[in-house]
Order: sequence, then C-alpha cells, then structure tokens
Amino acid sequence: MNRTVLFVALRQLWERKLLNSIAVLGVLLGVLTLITINGIMQGFQQKFLINIIKVSPHVTIRDKQLRPLPSILARYSKDFVVTNVSHETPSDRQLRINRPFEIVRAVEQMDGVVGAAASLAGSAVLAVGAKQYPVDLRGIDPFKQDKVTPISQFVNQGASAHWQHPQTP
Repeated sequence: MNRTVLFVALRQLWERKLLNSIAVLGVLLGVLTLITINGIMQGFQQKFLINIIKVSPHVTIRDKQLRPLPSILARYSKDFVVTNVSHETPSDRQLRINRPFEIVRAVEQMDGVVGAAASLAGSAVLAVGAKQYPVDLRGIDPFKQDKVTPISQFVNQGASAHWQHPQTP
C-alpha cells in the first residue's frame, strides 16, 4: 500500500474522531442487537421443540388400510374378475382398528417402549342457539396417557392423583 494513502486515511480518521466513533458505535449496537435477537429466537425455538416432542407421541398407529381387500368375488376366484357388486359402496368413513387394546399391550411389551396409550379422536358441531361451533373431541385413559405425555400437569380441574381407574375399586 502506498504510504501517502495510508497517511491520508489515518489523518482523516484522527481528525473526525467523533463522527467515526458514532459510526463504530452504531455498527457495534446493530451487531449486538442482531446477536441478542438471534440468541433469543433460538432459545424459544429449542423450548418450543422440547415441549412439542414432550407432548407428541413418537409413533402413531392409525386405522387406514394401505391395501384394501379385493372384492368378494375376486377373493374366491383364481382368475381375474371384473365385478360391480351393488352392495359394496365406497365410503369416506374409516373403519376402527381391530383389537386396539391388544395392539397397545403388544406395543407396551416391545423393547425400548416406555408407555403406550390408545386414544379416540373425532369432530362434532356444537349448536348454541343460532350459533354453531366446531368441536374437536378426544378420548383417553388418563392413567395410560400420563405415561405417554405429561398430561397431569395440564389438568385445570382436579388432579391425576384423584383420577380413579375404572378397574380399581
């Protein structure tokens, strides 16, 4: 670098000390604010993920069939059968899981499984006067569910210690 250019640059910086210090301070505060906000956002993100993982199941078994059964005629015929049976109608309604409690017991006995719980979910419409509200319904066994998710800490009325399992007197 040329000595003259270096001399002029240093002289300009020295002569305008107040202006340069304000510029450096502004950049310093901007970077400090950016780092602080970034740290706060990452902290919130980690807390959010921990809470979501804590209350969400790791594995969900659903009642959807991946391969539906062939028609009744095709099951009993070795040849290719084209059928149009009038009593078989497609339905959007899903069938229930066959033997759900046996599946839950089998999953609980697997290695590494800490807890398993069955749940029932559905939706309904609540009508109050002329107004209608969508409602999300969920059914659980509180004792089994508390092993899967820490539900007792979110109970507003009563407590998990007061829950009585239907099988115990």
